[in-house]
Amino acid sequence: MGVQAFHHRVRVPSHARPGARDGRGMRGLREEAGQEVNALLQKKFVEYYKRAKPPLPLDYAQREYGFGFETKIDYRHKAFKSRRDFDAFFEAQAPLYASHSCAVYRTPDARPMERKGWEGADLVFDFDAPRLDAGHYESREHNALLCPRCLETVLADSRQLMEEFLFADFGFSKKETILVYSGNKGYHVHVRSNALRELRQDERRELLEFVNGPKKDLLVRSKDERHAVLRGPTAESKGWHKKFYCEAEAALADPKAAGFSKPKTAKIEADRKWATAALAKGNWGFLPDLEKVWERVWLETKRKHALNPDAQVTLDLARLIRLPGSLHGGTGFAAAIVDRPDFDPLKHALAFSMKRTEAVRTSDAFIVELGGEARTVKAGENEVPEAVAVLLAAKGKLA
Repeated sequence: MGVQAFHHRVRVPSHARPGARDGRGMRGLREEAGQEVNALLQKKFVEYYKRAKPPLPLDYAQREYGFGFETKIDYRHKAFKSRRDFDAFFEAQAPLYASHSCAVYRTPDARPMERKGWEGADLVFDFDAPRLDAGHYESREHNALLCPRCLETVLADSRQLMEEFLFADFGFSKKETILVYSGNKGYHVHVRSNALRELRQDERRELLEFVNGPKKDLLVRSKDERHAVLRGPTAESKGWHKKFYCEAEAALADPKAAGFSKPKTAKIEADRKWATAALAKGNWGFLPDLEKVWERVWLETKRKHALNPDAQVTLDLARLIRLPGSLHGGTGFAAAIVDRPDFDPLKHALAFSMKRTEAVRTSDAFIVELGGEARTVKAGENEVPEAVAVLLAAKGKLA
């Protein structure tokens, strides 16, 4: 199904993510931060932005920008009118955090928010909470510094959103969608379609709720003169109905494992073609008393397919989101566009060298997994790769 454009006027609330301490200005923030931010981190960010600049986002001159030297956004309501101004800013200021608005405005640097002239916003989904059992965080597999397994899980959710929901269910094209590693623990999925820009919060919430999945199963229960009737999705169903149907079809392929009783398992295995044909036509009551089995199948459907991106990010029409290509002050990694199937942020988002080294001192020992290898950093003096030194500095681990 395609998503239709919505034509209406959207009022951006004045309280939408106000900048912290805006009044001090960029220079004051930069100087103040210099007293608290690790000197190594500052030095490396300055060096990086002298040799590399983030790419300009789509419609860059209509977007608001925000920057941080202590927190993620200390300063906002900034706009750029040219590539030259954009590059000069990064070279001169070397911010620890850089963000741009999901929205486009007539006057992006105006304030308060109502004066900007909101003209629409990209649809953005933010994933940063891995779907892992609580036991993972207690296990030796979890690395509290930066966990490869957690990053893999969040990336898998982001890819699933794109393939299963954005492309298959909503009908968006790959050209309209980009996936961006945040530079730390998460991923951002941007959908840049003119048909979506004017969506109100209510319509964005509908899309979110679809991704979250229905709260109840999709079966219709009724009675005829003789017995109960149980109808459900068919082989032609779409969306969540299709997901439920496919899981049920898989259950018929292995009825014992799916929880069917012995007699029902025997009947299905004796004539699987009959059972599958009945299900394909929407007859989910082809045998009596199947409700409990389908309940389990529904729970499995939700477990496999339901996703929970950060709703606040998707619904905020004036949201500032990490600028692709900029550095993240919490890791020193680049907020990289994911453009390869084997993307690994611990290899492909490194902005600093794994060959050049830096002398650092730490008060604790750490295991750092970067560049495809795990390395132990002992407490005290260490000679480590530049990327490792920047990560430890960004995490506040240097003594």
